[in-house]
Amino acid sequence: MGVVGFYFSSCKKEENGHSDDKGTPIIRGLPKMLIYKGYKIKEFKMYVGSPQGGKEVNTDDINIENYWGKFIDSINREYEELRINFLLRSKITDSKTGEVCSYRFGQEGLQVYSYSNKFWTNSEAYGSVNQLCFKQNFSKYKITINAGGIYAVIGDTCGKGFQTLESMLPNAQLSSLSDMKNAEDTLMWCNMDFVLE
Repeated sequence: MGVVGFYFSSCKKEENGHSDDKGTPIIRGLPKMLIYKGYKIKEFKMYVGSPQGGKEVNTDDINIENYWGKFIDSINREYEELRINFLLRSKITDSKTGEVCSYRFGQEGLQVYSYSNKFWTNSEAYGSVNQLCFKQNFSKYKITINAGGIYAVIGDTCGKGFQTLESMLPNAQLSSLSDMKNAEDTLMWCNMDFVLE
């Protein structure tokens, strides 16, 4: 599946404002290796169709494993094998690729510079050199469309980052929740953190 890679986010942390001769912040406790500790549900949303359009369903008692168990198991296995190493002088490496990259923390999160690809990538996580939370989303939808013939738009995916209602609607070919008129219409997503410490 290949969902694990350099995708992080956090705030810049300097110890006592000190930096080395190149201006790189000195962070006590480095080098530091982070390992996988588990996942946390950040948000689980579900909407079902009705004559008035999509209505939100309370998901408190719904087990996400019933919908995305295979995806979650697969991603768990990848993270269990991953080791992130924060090295001195703003360098980072992971156990999957072994590539040593530069990193920096900014408003968009932890950015990683790949010397082989020669560009900075924004992360899909947040935290610090002590804990990184990788953002992961799982989504599922089934929407009935009646446009000169009845057909269903069906999707079952996972990806990096978090989903929102605004990002899910076009995926399901909906302009708004009011388009969900069939009782079997379903739109759902779960945003999760996969945590390394």
